[in-house]
Amino acid sequence: MAASDEDLLEAYARGEPAAFDAFYKRHAELLHRVLMVRLRSPADADDALQDVFLRVHRHIHRYDRALGGLSWVVTIARNAAIDALRRRRPGVALDAAAAAPGAVAVDAATGGALHVRATAAPRLEARQDLEQALSRLSPADRDLVLRRLVDDESFDDLARGTGASAAGARQRLSRVLRRLRSLG
Repeated sequence: MAASDEDLLEAYARGEPAAFDAFYKRHAELLHRVLMVRLRSPADADDALQDVFLRVHRHIHRYDRALGGLSWVVTIARNAAIDALRRRRPGVALDAAAAAPGAVAVDAATGGALHVRATAAPRLEARQDLEQALSRLSPADRDLVLRRLVDDESFDDLARGTGASAAGARQRLSRVLRRLRSLG
């Protein structure tokens, strides 16, 4: 009988590298697919997958069997994908966003040129307002909002991540969204 994911992670935490190899072989392809859906880039998904297993290695001492082996690693993968998306998001100067159609702005992250369309300024302002409001939420509440509204996770999936029921996750999201509206 094959060892469970939980058994493999606990064995790795005790210092058995073969357990890590078995866990990797069992789930690397699935995790790569999850990362591809979020990142939409094979190279970024490859990098994020390496980051996921590096984080597993670094934080194996924090693993708790009650979290479930694959659930714990999928949470790490989701966080790695979010980090990768943040790293590649270009920063546009505010004055450039208000420029005339066809104007050129400088990408703060790469120094490259960005062409600004006439409709970019209102969208950029709305996005900045949303990012500012989200930054005022706790990391757990921000994650809940993004998982539901951006990643389109079901309330059952949200509940698994929080330890609450689906109804509890729905109620918590409703409270967080009311608070988010009051911040904006």
